[in-house]
Amino acid sequence: MLIGKRCFLNFPIPVVIILFFALAFANFNILVMRGHGIKFEREFDKLGKTRKILLVTSCAVLLLATIVFFIHTISAYKHHFHL
Repeated sequence: MLIGKRCFLNFPIPVVIILFFALAFANFNILVMRGHGIKFEREFDKLGKTRKILLVTSCAVLLLATIVFFIHTISAYKHHFHL
């Protein structure tokens, strides 16, 4: 069972699950219930071509940086725990 096990910075698994749902609810509340996601989508459609390209490119760069960081973290994790 999950009770007593630890993960992610030595937090108990139930705490990590609670934090996940709290973050998911906050995200849902801001983007969906308050309508900020839809409002931004409408504003994005009205932006100029240069601004759209800049926003999409910055998103792609952040996504790529996250993937590279994730891959680097895996190798450091394996090295640290001798896996």
